[in-house]
Amino acid sequence: MGRYSGLCLSIMALLFALTVKNVLHGFLFVETLAAFMGIIFLGGVIWKRANRYGAAAAVIISLSVYYIVNYLTTGELVMVYKWTPGPFGIAMLSGFFMFWLVSILTKPEEKEKIDSFFDNMRRKSDAIEPGPDGKKPLAEFTGDDLLLLDLPGWGRKERWKNFFSRYREDLGGFVLSWVVVGLLILLAWGILQI
Repeated sequence: MGRYSGLCLSIMALLFALTVKNVLHGFLFVETLAAFMGIIFLGGVIWKRANRYGAAAAVIISLSVYYIVNYLTTGELVMVYKWTPGPFGIAMLSGFFMFWLVSILTKPEEKEKIDSFFDNMRRKSDAIEPGPDGKKPLAEFTGDDLLLLDLPGWGRKERWKNFFSRYREDLGGFVLSWVVVGLLILLAWGILQI
């Protein structure tokens, strides 16, 4: 199956490359598709009520809305449109809304599978020794808990207990990334002064 899917993807990539007239537009189109897929990944990680039906609806609706809005804006139907923020934003909002709506209106995933998934997300994947319960240790005890994973529960009091030590790695990475951004801006400013 892997060989057949690889062959199909290679043929599709070749056809895509032959039809794209502008490389930048092609690149932005591929990134747009990735953003639409990001709806289901983000939603699935932070919301326990998300399900496969909401995920399918989000992708189908966001792609459909993207093409419909671009067609209504340009008056022509093409595979790759010039990227503009309006159609992209409307499609993303539509995708998030349908993800939520269809997930709420359809049967939830099995509770055991959801609980197991979120339990695994809360544990250190690189731990060598198991914790006291025989599973990998919880990440909150080593400062590796995930801020994004806990986003829906931030209104609960227990999420704020030991906040800085619990999310030490995420907070450190956030600060470090802003330092790097500042240094890049400083470097760009320095180059412009030459």
